Amino acid sequence: MGNFYANVAVKADVESVKDALRARRRIAYVASAGGVAVIVDRDADTQDLDALASLALTLSSALSTTALASLNHDDDALILGLYDSGALVQEYGWCNSSAFEVPRSDRAEFIEQVGRRFAGVRRPRPRPPGFDLPHLGFGRRLALWVLSALSKNVFAIRVHQDLVADMGLPEVCAGAGFRYVSRGEFADLDPPFERV
Repeated sequence: MGNFYANVAVKADVESVKDALRARRRIAYVASAGGVAVIVDRDADTQDLDALASLALTLSSALSTTALASLNHDDDALILGLYDSGALVQEYGWCNSSAFEVPRSDRAEFIEQVGRRFAGVRRPRPRPPGFDLPHLGFGRRLALWVLSALSKNVFAIRVHQDLVADMGLPEVCAGAGFRYVSRGEFADLDPPFERV
């Protein structure tokens, strides 16, 4: 079993994001990381692409800013959507299975679009080499390590981590989901996720 998560990264003040979520009666957690508000929403975490896209579109429109929606489905498919001021700019997809259809776009172009729109956010520290996923719970880290050692497959979370690093976004964007945060897997994040 792989990772299942969805989140939205928004280039905005975390208090503005919390206010927007409260006004819409969303059940979510929000963290501030390097000038980016990272939202994990209960409805979007059900793997409902429409709910995730609607949340990113709504926040980007309401706050007149940029939002990046991310969905990882069982580490087989990764779908990202970039929104700016209420409009979809571009989508990107990666898939390790023929069972899924994902948006096809140029990786380098997508990274450039996201990097340009999120310009000015604090770039995170480079990730250490190896299979180090400190923000994931021990069980998830161990399972991914064993699976990667036994398999030639690439996992969507690794692809997502590489994209996040290349785009200059906070590491927490790869791996955070409502279910994982509510179970306490990101309890050591500083500053922590806060329930809205």
